[in-house]
Amino acid sequence: MVDERRLPRDLESLASGVSLDKPDHLRVACYTFHQYHRSAYNDELYGPGWTEYVLARGCRPWFEGHHQPRTPMLCEMDERDPATWRIYNALAVDHGIDVFIWDCYWFDGEPALHEALEQGFLQAADAGPRFAVMWTNHMWPLQYPTIDTDGTPRHEIAAAPPETPAEVWRSLSYLIARYLHHPKYWTIDGSPSSSFGAPTNWSRRLACRAPSS
Repeated sequence: MVDERRLPRDLESLASGVSLDKPDHLRVACYTFHQYHRSAYNDELYGPGWTEYVLARGCRPWFEGHHQPRTPMLCEMDERDPATWRIYNALAVDHGIDVFIWDCYWFDGEPALHEALEQGFLQAADAGPRFAVMWTNHMWPLQYPTIDTDGTPRHEIAAAPPETPAEVWRSLSYLIARYLHHPKYWTIDGSPSSSFGAPTNWSRRLACRAPSS
């Protein structure tokens, strides 16, 4: 009889934990989305002081045994506060995280949601993980709440990412000048590392189309 599960023959040795030591050459990078701090952008969209903690506090159980709302294990911590990142950085190092890759947004001609990185992480002044940035170029939807009080699904677009070559260059120039020369910035073989979110969106907006015949 054929085993449809197709489990590896060495399953027991793989799951035993004996091979879990981190190789010396391996670097573990963790993508970081920061919504647990007050930001000028969210103040404008949702009201003064809004963070995703508001969503967590508002959770309610949907069925018996559904334990909501839940309280964060470390309590509600402000990502703009360097003290928060000293705690997060220590936890990251203890769990093998070497790098935080930060989502970086640019809406309406200026950076958005950048306060946690600039006021918090970069001011922590400890030996925690290094950092890198990801140019995050997707639409920003108004998706909280997901359904309005009349039952209508809500998915309005609040802002679009840079769409012209000039504005793309302005946003990239900010990232390069602001972060890539920082002593804690992550480099690979001596060169700063960065990434691009949704590259197909970028190429679709900026691609040069051949003139129609």
